[in-house]
Amino acid sequence: MSKAEDTLTKIVITQEKSMATIRSIEIQMGQVDKQIAQITKGLSDKFSSNTITNPKEHCNYVVTEKKKKR
Repeated sequence: MSKAEDTLTKIVITQEKSMATIRSIEIQMGQVDKQIAQITKGLSDKFSSNTITNPKEHCNYVVTEKKKKR
């Protein structure tokens, strides 16, 4: 096998491994998406009866304060 053929073979093998890794990540992302959908549906079912409409219909800003430890 020539040096060019050897290099080409290595590139093809690397590409196949990369494609397998990408497919694995796609599957994992799909699983994460399903879990997030289940969690958010569960939360919306749990808290949907406790929601109230903002009488001002919008919020201009929120101020938060952090307590200092002494």
